[in-house]
Amino acid sequence: MKRISMKGLIGAVFFTLLTIAYYVWVIPNWMTKYPKEETTADAESTRLRGDIPPASAFFIHQPRGECSSTLKVKTSSGSSYVIKLIDVHSGQEVLSYYFPGGGSRDIEVPTGTYEIRYTSGKEWFGNEEMFGDSGYYAKAQGRFQFTRGAGYELTLYLVSHGNLRTKVIKQEDF
Repeated sequence: MKRISMKGLIGAVFFTLLTIAYYVWVIPNWMTKYPKEETTADAESTRLRGDIPPASAFFIHQPRGECSSTLKVKTSSGSSYVIKLIDVHSGQEVLSYYFPGGGSRDIEVPTGTYEIRYTSGKEWFGNEEMFGDSGYYAKAQGRFQFTRGAGYELTLYLVSHGNLRTKVIKQEDF
């Protein structure tokens, strides 16, 4: 299995600063959106958009056909993630997979050449908007060729001497 992870001190510093800025803004807002006293149906109906992400993994867009490759995704806890594979030849979404952070997940993937996009966040707006404006959206640079019986390992947290280069993208480009 080929190993993929983040590379470069500049990218790592940028990602770290972006993450810190995200938590400085999101945590105080999250605490005011979800006060501990909120227990009634009326309180539930007056919540602002965004909710705690689901606790278990699921396909948002399930792949069609035989899945004979594997994408192993490693994440840190504290956020939830969505991985999306886009066929480079047709531009069509092949799969989207939601999972809570922490640990690793093996996702069965059809053979083909794909672009990998991912998003992460703490507030869940549903399968269409995912993490909304508060999410982090990125695209791995390069193409990923999945062949029968082979795959990739994708690490979505800072790793020394990593080799995954990513580009921040807009939510609408996800």
